[in-house]
Amino acid sequence: MGSTAGVMEIAEWICNSGKHAAVDPGRGCGEFACALPELETTELQSTPRPRRKFRRWLLLAGLLGGLVWMNGPGLRWLTPQIGAHFLGKTGLYADFTVEGSISGGLSFTDIHLRSDGALGELTVERVTPVYRFSELLRGRTRGIVVDGAHVELRLGAKKPQGPEKPPADLDEITRSLRALRGRIIPFSIDLNEISLRASRDGKPQFALASSSLRHLAGEPGFMLNLGAFTDAAGRQWPARQSAITWTADQLALDRLDPLPGVGIRDLTLALPESGGPSVDAEIRINDAVFMLGTAPGFNSVALDLREGRLDSRRLLETFSLEAPVTATLTSFALNVENLLPSPAAATGDARLLLEEVAADGWIIPELSLDAGLQPDRATLAASGQTLGTEFSLNAVAPVAWENGSLQPGEIRGSFNVADVSKLLAGLAARIKALDPQAPAPQSMADGGFAISLQNSRPASAEMELTIKPADPQQAATLFTKASWRRDGELTASLETEGLKAGAEYQVEPAVYQAEAVMDAFNSARIQRWLAVFRAAPGGNVYLTGNWSGSGEIKAARHRGSMVMAPLEVTREGMPPIRAQGGLVYDWPAGFTTSDLNIQSGGQGVSADAALADGWLELSNLLWLDDGRSLAGGSAKLPVPADFSKWRDTLAHDARPLQLALESDSLPLALLKQWLPAAAKLDPRSTGRVSLKVGGSYAQPEVDAVLQVRDLRSPEQAKLPPADLDFTLAGRDGKLSLNGSVTAPDLPAATITAVMPFLPAAWADNPGSIRDEEISARVNLPRLDLARFASLVPQAHRISGVVTGNIEAAGKLGKPVVKGRLDLTNGGLHLKDERIAPLTGIGAAVDLVPERITLRELRTTMAGGTLRGGGTLSITGGKPGALDFRLTANHLPLLRNDSMIVRANADLRLAGEFGRASLTGSVGVVDSLFYRDIELLPIGSPFIAPSAAALPKIDAPRNPASALPEPFASWALNVTVRTENDFLIRGNLAAGKITGRVRLGGTLGNPAPDGEVKLSNLEAALPFSTIHVRSGTLRFTPETGFDPVLEIRGTSEPRPYRVYAYVHGRASNPQLLLTSSPPLPENEIMTLLATGTTTSGLEDSQAASSRALQLLLEETRRGRFGVGKRLRPLLGLLDRVDFSLAEADPYSGESYSTATLELTDRWFLSAGMGEDGDSRLFGIWRLTFH
Repeated sequence: MGSTAGVMEIAEWICNSGKHAAVDPGRGCGEFACALPELETTELQSTPRPRRKFRRWLLLAGLLGGLVWMNGPGLRWLTPQIGAHFLGKTGLYADFTVEGSISGGLSFTDIHLRSDGALGELTVERVTPVYRFSELLRGRTRGIVVDGAHVELRLGAKKPQGPEKPPADLDEITRSLRALRGRIIPFSIDLNEISLRASRDGKPQFALASSSLRHLAGEPGFMLNLGAFTDAAGRQWPARQSAITWTADQLALDRLDPLPGVGIRDLTLALPESGGPSVDAEIRINDAVFMLGTAPGFNSVALDLREGRLDSRRLLETFSLEAPVTATLTSFALNVENLLPSPAAATGDARLLLEEVAADGWIIPELSLDAGLQPDRATLAASGQTLGTEFSLNAVAPVAWENGSLQPGEIRGSFNVADVSKLLAGLAARIKALDPQAPAPQSMADGGFAISLQNSRPASAEMELTIKPADPQQAATLFTKASWRRDGELTASLETEGLKAGAEYQVEPAVYQAEAVMDAFNSARIQRWLAVFRAAPGGNVYLTGNWSGSGEIKAARHRGSMVMAPLEVTREGMPPIRAQGGLVYDWPAGFTTSDLNIQSGGQGVSADAALADGWLELSNLLWLDDGRSLAGGSAKLPVPADFSKWRDTLAHDARPLQLALESDSLPLALLKQWLPAAAKLDPRSTGRVSLKVGGSYAQPEVDAVLQVRDLRSPEQAKLPPADLDFTLAGRDGKLSLNGSVTAPDLPAATITAVMPFLPAAWADNPGSIRDEEISARVNLPRLDLARFASLVPQAHRISGVVTGNIEAAGKLGKPVVKGRLDLTNGGLHLKDERIAPLTGIGAAVDLVPERITLRELRTTMAGGTLRGGGTLSITGGKPGALDFRLTANHLPLLRNDSMIVRANADLRLAGEFGRASLTGSVGVVDSLFYRDIELLPIGSPFIAPSAAALPKIDAPRNPASALPEPFASWALNVTVRTENDFLIRGNLAAGKITGRVRLGGTLGNPAPDGEVKLSNLEAALPFSTIHVRSGTLRFTPETGFDPVLEIRGTSEPRPYRVYAYVHGRASNPQLLLTSSPPLPENEIMTLLATGTTTSGLEDSQAASSRALQLLLEETRRGRFGVGKRLRPLLGLLDRVDFSLAEADPYSGESYSTATLELTDRWFLSAGMGEDGDSRLFGIWRLTFH
């Protein structure tokens, strides 16, 4: 019905739309008639023929049938065919379906577009145009609805080549956009479930999930809903919303956040009727806010960093990317003028400041870049700081626009480094060739460069560099120059005081020419530069001479000549070495020397050498000392014609060789002219060397002898002299070594070794020498350690016998080495009698390549014993895992006049050598502190005591603080405790000490944690006794070995009771004295010292009585000779308190009394007055707090 009604509507429109159509008024509703005006006129004039009417009706019926078919089936069949045909001509492969009809509504479904270009595939579920039929006939539609579109993009696809497009006409673009708006705004748009995915070379790059765009007809606003975004790393960013407003004069986007941390705010594209478009926007990247602005017509562009900073590291982390260089942008400003319409006339500048620029571990704290562009040139200026010094670079280049691109010309510039010494010091931490312990002289580097370009590629380059020290006395100025050309020519030159050198190298033929001229050259002037590069000669070199040479690298041909006239090398503390002579070479054909000789300190070496006809001859080799011949020799050796085949010569050359070197028996000290270490040898030590080589390279015969007599060390004069004899013989495929070391009255230590001797096979296969079998043994003599007691100044006597041997077997490249050392009946008696002698020392040490094992370590010391053993593994020649254990039983740790400390111990040292741990326990046993204490010096003048105070002492020094690494880093977990009470005894004191302290931390920084307690400590004063029921010394990791004290004591010099409180650190203890009845602290000190206060000493008779009483008390306690002998008897009176002529505080009379302590509260007192009166008291004491 819909199709029929549409056809009727079409027919009615046809009849009513033209001025030539006429409507029959006689037709009813819904009926119509139409005829051409000519036919109507004919009908009025005459009656038509029946056949002609039939044709008219047939034509009308055909026309109506065609319209019906085109409205539906025809359209659905033809449209896909026509669309595929024309789209195929553009490179798109299309496939889609049409549904519905023109009159009833069309829709396009299952749309598939494919191409071989950037658009990989486009699929759309449905596209529905929104229209009314009558409006469609007038070419207008109301809108479009798109559902389910997906786009596949191929990034990096090649674009088809085409003619160059003319520059864009901005005014035309503006007019087009304004016209397009007139068509878009009345149009409704509803795009739903639009998605996008992009890939490059088959790998996903990004994807946009389901998004939508909606626009209501007639409204200026567009609502954009972007779906979730997925990056190349597979991370998904949340969906975003944005609003677009398109007015007649501008296109505005209020907000767009395509990625986390990246956003656009207030983007405005101005589209005025005249003057050209312009753009303004705020761009946010993390904490940075950039402002973008352009002038109308894009004549100028400005981009500024207004707020914050841009950290490239954070930006890269957001996208899981890496870059070789990272930095923080803290300032940025870009201005470009005259950009359009002609970019060739553009000018501008850019300024940026970068901080913390990092590349492969290198850091530049600050880098400033200024770039400028003018119509005819471009400039760049950079400055910054790195490795503690400032640097700068300036460059300028002419520019020109060619073929639509900017082409630079020759680039010229200069650079500067303010302090080369700091730069090299910083580089030394990264470059092994530089010595960080050798500071370069403070100096400045200035240089220039030039780079010529052809077709934007470097054609040649030149560089000049001058390094000038701040102090010309420290080092010479260095000047160097280098150049390069694309055709392969390289040149370089170096100039400094007394030295000029230059070289030229052609890359393609690989040929070179070079020369150097030395005129009184002194290496001391560049010594500090050489030391930085680890090339210091160990002395000063003075040289006058020249060298010139040339050669072909590929052909291995070198020619040249050198003249030394003369060369002098000086070393500290050594005579100078002088050399002179000439050398002419044509390598590998041969060389000759002339007048070559070397002298040092009256000694000289001279020789004639020549290489020709395949033979190297060395003749007239002499070593002279003031005209005396010390050694001489000669050699005639066959050499290969092609030195690259030297291995073949060694393996198969049968020509005879001759080599002889013989020395007299001469003092080894003569070698100090050449070897400074020989100066440490005793002048009486002598040696002789003999070397003879015959046969051929393939089957040589070697005989060598080394003899040393009376080898002594002046630093160890008590060591007996030693004789060394070594012989080396090689022939018939066998190489053997025999040697011995002997000393007076001692058995000889011997060494023997044997292995195959196959030089020809080794030359063919150098690695085979590592597979040769070797057998070697070193036998150590039976050494009596008593002979070496004089070498240990602290020892009174040393005893014991050491025996051992070392063997090596297996392959030379990886021999199996094992050995054993045994110590029996050892003993050590030191001159310090405070340390008990060590007796019965025994130990055995087993040596293998992968392990050192200590077995059966034992010793006895003053009744205590020590046992131990363990292993140390060796990995790659370095210490590996270790495991040692020591046990001690009543071992004396400390012994002096006042203290004996013994301990039991069970300690274990285990772990990797670099991070081992010492664990276990130490128990103090049978320990005693005994000392007679002199509290009050008799005979010293009396001075009234001042306020109470204890002396300050230095905090105990950590005994392990000087341990080197890795020992200082070894972990510590040892518990020290008292297994038996540590007793305190003496003439005036008694008590005990108990405690438990855990030692943690490391050996280099131990951290004690625990507590030591004092119990029942009593100290006798002349007139009273101090009682300390308990006290503590607390150790903590924070205080270390400076414990916190808390000790409380009491004393009763009647009629007073004194309280003492000691607190604080042991290094700075604080003493607080109080009494009952209360007294000032200085009065309390007087009371403890004299038994009375200062008022009791004002009377001379009372003072004399106190002095007499003090004398009697000291005698009773055994402080004098008579008292010591009577001490066993007088000790019975320790509980009796005597006083002489003491004034009674209540009656004022003087009495001499004796008071016996029955208990801590009951006392019995008897006294006699100065008038002969006597009294007897029973005292019960009541104490109030």
